Amino acid sequence: GSGKSLTQGRLLWLDKVDKTVLVKDYGADDAHEVLRGVSVQIDGTAWVAGVQTKDNKVAGYAARITKTGQALWDQTLGGPNQARLFGAAARTDGTAVLSGSRSVVEGGKIVGWQGWLVALAADGKLLWQRTVGAEGERALTAIAGLDDGSMWAAGWQQAKGGRNPLVVKISGEG
Repeated sequence: GSGKSLTQGRLLWLDKVDKTVLVKDYGADDAHEVLRGVSVQIDGTAWVAGVQTKDNKVAGYAARITKTGQALWDQTLGGPNQARLFGAAARTDGTAVLSGSRSVVEGGKIVGWQGWLVALAADGKLLWQRTVGAEGERALTAIAGLDDGSMWAAGWQQAKGGRNPLVVKISGEG
């Protein structure tokens, strides 16, 4: 072995009386995953959002898990930029929107962070992605859906004197 100590994200499934039904680890064997958000669809499948660190690269981690704990798929998102996913909101059409932050890179260096929203199809295909803010630091750490298909995302933005709340409403199409 390489001597590295790597961890996978752990998901606990509980029944109605908080009895543990299933404990399972997810992610790559050669990476470190932290699961940050989960949202369950009406069919019992769960959308999971998190962060994967591998070879000094930080990427958003997304997975869709069956109610029996089987990973239907998992993937990293964010492209050449560093990225993190914090929240997940399942939608009634079988898709989900995940919230997080993605780095702004200039000249090969990170100069800031944008709030980041990613919509995924049931099979994990990227439907759309949007960023919030061009300068400074922002993160969208939670997301929830409304009956009309629109979404509210909340997080923070860095300003003089500290972090301030950031709330964004988006349409169902981003």
